[in-house]
Amino acid sequence: MITRQEIKARGKLAFKANYWKCVLVSLIIIICIGSGAAAGSSHYHDHYADPEVHVVRESVVVEDGVVYSVRETSNVTDYFRTAVLVAASVLLASVALLHTFLLNPLSMGCRNFYVKNSDAPAGLGELKRGFKPNYWKTVGTLILRNIFLILWSLLFIIPGIIKSFSYSMVPYILAENPEMGCMEAIKRSNEMMKGHKMDLFVFELSFILWHLFSLVTCGIAGIFYVNPYVDSSTAQFYIALRDGQQMA
Repeated sequence: MITRQEIKARGKLAFKANYWKCVLVSLIIIICIGSGAAAGSSHYHDHYADPEVHVVRESVVVEDGVVYSVRETSNVTDYFRTAVLVAASVLLASVALLHTFLLNPLSMGCRNFYVKNSDAPAGLGELKRGFKPNYWKTVGTLILRNIFLILWSLLFIIPGIIKSFSYSMVPYILAENPEMGCMEAIKRSNEMMKGHKMDLFVFELSFILWHLFSLVTCGIAGIFYVNPYVDSSTAQFYIALRDGQQMA
């Protein structure tokens, strides 16, 4: 039997024993999460359409000795809107590809770092686990997990949130079991979290005052203390589940 306070105490101890590397790794995790949020949203605001801007071109045409004045009008707004949409689409596609093929595996390597750091101060070489030895399996598994989350979210928000807890251990499981198949890793996470989704929810909620402290310090406290503390403690939560310890 292990309590939430004991898990957090272990996480804090492991974090402080390897302070600067944990700070760097958690900063990488934040970058990875931020890129994922950018890739999953588009904020194009159609505020260019009113009033419309037109370019008027006037030319003179002579036909059968008669002079005609010809006015041609083109809508600049349409061209500008199209250019903005194309640029935004290219940017979002680039961010999505970067997130899928680089930052997702890197984020998994960060989780591996924190698991290894629980026993002894880990090196930054642990971040490579997302790329070696089974890079494409890692990419495929994380894509599949995200697809499942999207599909569950289509059933309304609550099922998506519940399943996000069910699949939350996938990166840790893959990091420790690189030979495991995609569906097997997702299934293992789902089984591991049975009866513990509320435990994880309450566990994450217990850091709310720390996150508020990070907010009032404009993120400085988050970078140098709160984020690595939370990430290290979450790895300890996974380890407790992996080892079959019951939550008090």
